[in-house]
Amino acid sequence: MLAFDLFFHSAQARGQGLAIAPTCGTTSTHFVLSGAGWPTAPKGCPDTCITFVSVCLDGGQSTCYSAPVCSTSFAVDLATIPSFLNGLAVGQHTLTATGGYECSNDGGSSAGPIRACFEIVADASSAWDTVRTNAAATTIDIKMKPGQACDIPLCDSIRLIQVIRMRGRHAGSPLRLVSFAEQYAFDTSRSGLANFYDAYVTSSGYTVDFVRNDAMAPYTDSTGNKHTNTALEVHFTDTPRRSDLSYPSDIDTLIFDFELNALCTAGEGAGQWLGQVTWSWERAKGAPSFLGTVLPGTAGRGQPSAPFNIALVAYELLSGYRLPTPPRPSKGSPTCP
Repeated sequence: MLAFDLFFHSAQARGQGLAIAPTCGTTSTHFVLSGAGWPTAPKGCPDTCITFVSVCLDGGQSTCYSAPVCSTSFAVDLATIPSFLNGLAVGQHTLTATGGYECSNDGGSSAGPIRACFEIVADASSAWDTVRTNAAATTIDIKMKPGQACDIPLCDSIRLIQVIRMRGRHAGSPLRLVSFAEQYAFDTSRSGLANFYDAYVTSSGYTVDFVRNDAMAPYTDSTGNKHTNTALEVHFTDTPRRSDLSYPSDIDTLIFDFELNALCTAGEGAGQWLGQVTWSWERAKGAPSFLGTVLPGTAGRGQPSAPFNIALVAYELLSGYRLPTPPRPSKGSPTCP
């Protein structure tokens, strides 16, 4: 165990940055606090020196969050800190951060305090403007208007990622997973794609809904009947379809479950998940149309489910694609009211 000298010199606060996004929400909102520019230990960490960043809430003396040792930047979702947001009163709240390093028998450095502020409201409103089907219930229509909800961080771009679970059943039998290979076995126009797509399917049957060789992947594609627009409005439509050639011999009904999540991909809130919509589709073999029936599910500010995250990790591992992460703030302390 190291014996640390407790004498410090102060670093200028303007060298550090602290930011929170969004700046308004409820006690269920995923506020992401990020910091950067904290002093770097001049010697080995944690052998000779240790670094620290401590965050306190509303002038409290006890630390409510500590950044990982030896880090000079961090990003943390406040909703993941036990009891942090529980019971916070409606109104403005202030986060104060101090940091620095301590070295064995060689003094240290401190920086801060700097502040970031956020507001708790009783109701943040909904960003999902539309979740409906067309008159024939063959198409899902989903529209997000971020400006309608105060707990959406500032985003220059919002993209949508969808996962799908494909199942089927025979009358009176339980549902079972149905692979791409089974669906494409008798469809010579698509059979060459079966092994490629099946490689992305997880053990629980979920896979990212993407188009091979699409530069937009894994986001919903920008051609055909799926769309992503600017952060002012995000619009998505989908019309699943299967022909009778897609049914294995023991399946007479196909049922697909979808989970769609909105991701901020550029701007202050980059890397943050903004909300989720679930929906489903089914079609009986022999139906007069290839289109089937769409059933809307739920829409809200929930975070991606565990099966969604597992499917996304599988996609990243196989494709080499990496999603954006929350940016570290620029230097300087933001102004609080």
